[in-house]
Amino acid sequence: LDGGTMGIATASGMSATLLAILNVCNAGDNIVSANAVYGGTYNLFSVTLPKYGIECRFFDPDAPKEEIEKLVDERTKVIFAETIANPTIVVLDFEKLASIAKENQVLFMVDNTLVTPVLCRPLDFGANVVLYSSSKYLDGHAVALGGCIVDGGNFDFSKTKRYEEFLVPDESYHGLVYASLGNTAFG
Repeated sequence: LDGGTMGIATASGMSATLLAILNVCNAGDNIVSANAVYGGTYNLFSVTLPKYGIECRFFDPDAPKEEIEKLVDERTKVIFAETIANPTIVVLDFEKLASIAKENQVLFMVDNTLVTPVLCRPLDFGANVVLYSSSKYLDGHAVALGGCIVDGGNFDFSKTKRYEEFLVPDESYHGLVYASLGNTAFG
């Protein structure tokens, strides 16, 4: 899917978003997100994640690059946006957000639910992780819930201390070092 290196199916699109965020964020970390996102995502980011110590800093997608970049600090783990926002239909400026993410060595996650990989493959435009609620268009009938996380395998966790938990042996997995799995965090 999307030309990624691996993917994970989930019970819903919201569970895909939550799992992707919790996989890289800990209490004290933050994410930077467009304010033009699906209502459930906005609620997850503004109400639920702060209960676990993860802050979300929202930005206007039309804001200048410099204004958005001011929200990124040493505890930022994700820049998040939707390819086409649901329901506002704001179209993502991939070049602007991908450059912020790359310059700051932060994961760029894109929810591509409304567009699907048939019309746009965010990994081709700088995204590192792509999310879907498959109950919209991927399953073709919208009668069953589901979600997907696609890892592009195009983020080098060893180039930054921002994700150092992926660079040290994990005692709970017999000393496995995640970054040694091919620069992927979701496999």
